[in-house]
Amino acid sequence: MLADSRNQRVHRRRDACTTLHRPHIAAKGIKAEGSVVSEGFVVRAGSSAVFAEVPSCHAYIRELRAALASNGVLQRTPDGYVFTQDYTFASPSTAAGVVQGRSANGRVDWKTKSGRTLKEMQEAESTIDPHPA
Repeated sequence: MLADSRNQRVHRRRDACTTLHRPHIAAKGIKAEGSVVSEGFVVRAGSSAVFAEVPSCHAYIRELRAALASNGVLQRTPDGYVFTQDYTFASPSTAAGVVQGRSANGRVDWKTKSGRTLKEMQEAESTIDPHPA
């Protein structure tokens, strides 16, 4: 599913105050930035992805990467791919798999600049009482 421009604006406003804590992946010469949204996980325009998948990459990830390249969401560059627009994935693991060309645990692979994993951020967020006494 492609995120429409209205949703993209909503995501950008929501993320504006959390840029320093926004999860990213930096590996194999690529850099991708994303964020959790109510619909799943958005990989931001300008993020890069590896060109080649590992041999053990799941067919679902291979097919999704091919579809994104065919639709112009992923554009070939000399070093791999670049996201031409924000794209919403159903989960952080699918997003990480597409970016890295392999099976991935998105809750562990997406990290803040300080090294905090998405899993750690979500666990810390779930322990905050939304209705303090």
